[in-house]
Formats: sequence, C-alpha cells, structure tokens
Amino acid sequence: MEIPNTEFIENFTANFHPGLDNRIYVSHTTSNEGHKFSFNGVIVQHVRYYHCKGANIATKGVVVQGKLFYPARHYIDVPQIPPKPHSFNCYDKVVVGFSYHLEYGHFIQDMLCGILVIPSEIALNAEIFVKFRSDIASKYFEFIGFNGSRVHELTDEWIYANDMYMAVSDFGINSLHVSWGHFHDIIYEKYDLEKIVPTQHTIYNKPKGLWGHVSNMPQILEWTRAQYPQYKWIEYDYKTITNLSYVSKVIAATKIFFINSGSCVFNCIYLHKDCGVYILGNNLCDRNVFVGAYTLHLWLINVASPGFRWHMDVPTEFDIDLYKQTLPDFLDAVYKGAWPKDVSKRSKKLFDAEEVFRPFRDLFVRSNNVQFVRKVLY
Repeated sequence: MEIPNTEFIENFTANFHPGLDNRIYVSHTTSNEGHKFSFNGVIVQHVRYYHCKGANIATKGVVVQGKLFYPARHYIDVPQIPPKPHSFNCYDKVVVGFSYHLEYGHFIQDMLCGILVIPSEIALNAEIFVKFRSDIASKYFEFIGFNGSRVHELTDEWIYANDMYMAVSDFGINSLHVSWGHFHDIIYEKYDLEKIVPTQHTIYNKPKGLWGHVSNMPQILEWTRAQYPQYKWIEYDYKTITNLSYVSKVIAATKIFFINSGSCVFNCIYLHKDCGVYILGNNLCDRNVFVGAYTLHLWLINVASPGFRWHMDVPTEFDIDLYKQTLPDFLDAVYKGAWPKDVSKRSKKLFDAEEVFRPFRDLFVRSNNVQFVRKVLY
C-alpha cells in the first residue's frame, strides 16, 4: 500500500553472537507450544521506520491524507473501534511506541524499545505516545532520561501531529533485540551499575492468587540453602519489583535470578553479562519473554513443572524433584561456563543461531547494518 506524505525506511541490524545460543536451554518437560514468535527477529533486527507529515494516530492505526494503514503486524484481531470524534489534540512532533499487543512485555520490548530506535535528537523533545498506562510508562521513560510529563497514553481517540515518527519490528512483536541491548546499556551507564559486583542469588515469587505463584517456595528454599550453603540466597517481596531504582540495583547484584513465568522475566534487563536466569516455568514455551537473554549474554533455563499451565493459578506446587535435577546443571553453567556433559538427559538447547543467521549472511557482507529508503516525503 502506498502511504502518502510518508518517509518509509527499512533497517536491518545483525545481532548474531556465535555460541551464545548454547546458553539458552529449556527442560524436556517444556512444551513446543508457545506464542507467535520469530527467531529471525532475535538474530536480525528488522525495523520499519515511519515519518509521516500531517498524521492522525489512534490505537487502531494511522491515517494520512484520508488513508488508514496498520503500522505493525499483529497476532490478535484488531478491534474494530466505532468511529469516535477527533480529540482535537494537535501536536507539532509526536513519537509513537506502537503495538497491537498491550501487555507489559510488549510495552517494554515493542513500544519502549521501538522509541529507542528513533534518533534521540528527535525523540527527546517530542511528545511520546504509547498504548499503555501513562502513569506506569512515564516512570520507565523518566528512568532512562526522558521527560515523564511528555509521555501520554494512546487511546482510540484520534490525535493529530504535524510530524509523526514511529519504529516497529517487521515481525510486530518481541523482535527489537538490538534495541533491547541498548536499553540495558543505557540503564547501566545512567545508574553506574557496572560497579556493582553480582554475588547473590535473588528470588522473586509472585504472590498467592497470581498465575505462576509457587506455593512450596519455602520448602524449595530450605532444601536449596541446606544443599548450597556457600551461596547467598535472598527472597524479596514481590511488590519491590516495580520500584525501578531499587530492583535495578538488587538484580545488578545478582549472579542467578530465580523468577516465575511471565513478563516479570523481563527484569533480567538489569543483570550483568554472564549471569543467569532460572525460570520456574509452566508448560508453555514462552520464548517471547526469555529469549532476550541471548542478546544480554546471559545463561538461562526454563524449567517447566508438569501440571503448571500458562495463565492458570492452580496447581501451585512446583515439582521439587525436577528442580533438584536441573539446579545443579544451571549452577555448573553459570559458575563454570559450560553445561554438564549429560545435560541433554534433562534439558535441550532452545535454538541454533547459526542456522537462523545463515539466510541473512549475504546481506551483511560489508556491514552489520543495512538500510533501505522506500519512499521520500513529498
């Protein structure tokens, strides 16, 4: 579709790190089923960049000169919102973090990381719109140096911008992994987290009533502390996970991060390279939330407790025998830099990065970044 009055750029950036795929494992109890996902988006960041002049924007999409277009791929039905009156809110310059998927993880990896793709000289003095609660979103943008008062929630009421900038992944979800790594680097530089030495093992357990909660965590920790007294095992109140300045320092001091399934795994963004994430997981292979460990140079294992189901809060007891089998493997990986030779009896490698990158090699012969301008403003 021809989009009038729009500059459209496609940018490809290689994110191929030989050997780092050997760090990402899942237990044999992990299902092959999962959400829509593209390993291509992990190894090659393919960005679609829009600069529209005279644009109307809402949760449904973008309208330029009367033509509606959907800026991002989606894997849910786009709500057919009844026409609403225009809000009559008009702006000179707007940067939009866009996704048709509205969960926290998509705010972090699709919207926030999408805005980080846009040059800072454009984004820092623009009004920012995201399809997420502005009171929460503004805290994240302030955390990395933006003016929180400029952050707004994009709704189904149209707004107008003289200049609108937007960057989305070609796949549409969880595919801005170069930007994800940039997000980590911004946090580490801004808060000087590099000076914190990771020594402890940190445990966060969702509270009772939330899916993924592990009700037998006290028994698991009792066994763990008795078996491995040489390590410091600290369980934190789950409420603190939303305190960005606090949790960033806690996890930066962490060698191994123990966490339930779900978007809370994205807090691995605060870990140092070469540290680890142990997910007390469920039957779903939720690659979308944990494969970002590849970009961050982390070790990770997703251990699926039989009977645990995605988004179901029962049963709540994690299989302690499975935990006892897989924890020694993970300690070896993180502290010795290699999985035990017999790890394949209990777990398997998630994906082969070389195989994924092979079709893209010719694109990156001269540079790790390739860009194509499809249409220039007129």
